[in-house]
Amino acid sequence: MITHGSTATSTFHEYINEAILSIRNGLEYQRMVEPEIRNGEFTTNHHSISDINYRYAFIMIANSLEAAANAMMLTLGAVKEDYQNLEKLNVVLKFKIFCDIKRVKFNGDNLIVKKIREISSCRNNFVHPKPNLTPFTIDKQTNAVIFETKKTALKKYPNYFTEISLEHTLEALKDCLNFISWVVFDLCQYSLVDGALLIGYFSYGSTGYLREIEVQCKVEFDHRCFAQ
Repeated sequence: MITHGSTATSTFHEYINEAILSIRNGLEYQRMVEPEIRNGEFTTNHHSISDINYRYAFIMIANSLEAAANAMMLTLGAVKEDYQNLEKLNVVLKFKIFCDIKRVKFNGDNLIVKKIREISSCRNNFVHPKPNLTPFTIDKQTNAVIFETKKTALKKYPNYFTEISLEHTLEALKDCLNFISWVVFDLCQYSLVDGALLIGYFSYGSTGYLREIEVQCKVEFDHRCFAQ
């Protein structure tokens, strides 16, 4: 009987599976609110809970990028002081440094890299909120509130956390998995198992509800980060 030991924590797979589960939960609450939409009577808060899950998932996706990058930094064998300095760098630069040390060319102008920069930028805005006055208008047909907030250039992610939607979160999840797979498996040529263990800091997880989300949302994801 094992009474003590150590295990990897705060890993890529923990965060990404948290995001996947949150998206799945959001979809479930969204399904529950559909009869209310048809009837035009909103008697529950299912719609709000659905949106909260999508926003939470976006943050978890961004955190999973940080976790993967930091795990890769740790495998470089840097002394504690060096790692602490590297850990403070932006997430894209961490992946570039890893590739540089592995003597692999990392093109920072690649479109896939630019997409990750946008996710990281949004994440920084969301976890370091700066209150301000934001103009808005009311849509005359739907009564929806439209905020005049800044959006990222490529994916049009809003810099206002409350405006993050299912569509934004699905795009972020797809770009996150594509990017990490590109760096680890395409550029650095790790095997599926070794690559998954690399980003998971000697651990990895299952795809969870990823396939269910693919079917329900009609989207495809790269599964290689899960050694599949």
